[in-house]
Amino acid sequence: MKTEENLELLESAKGLAACGSEAATNWEQQHLVSLFIEIERKIERALKNLSESGSI
Repeated sequence: MKTEENLELLESAKGLAACGSEAATNWEQQHLVSLFIEIERKIERALKNLSESGSI
């Protein structure tokens, strides 16, 4: 159950990072866009690692 909950939390955080990236783009804040994109990538990697661990 904890792994499922962690996956849901990571998916939610990934969505928030995507929203932040879009907002930063609209505000023309390229350094923030880069930051949010990097956060998204790290979350995606964590999701992939959790999914591949076979603990689901």
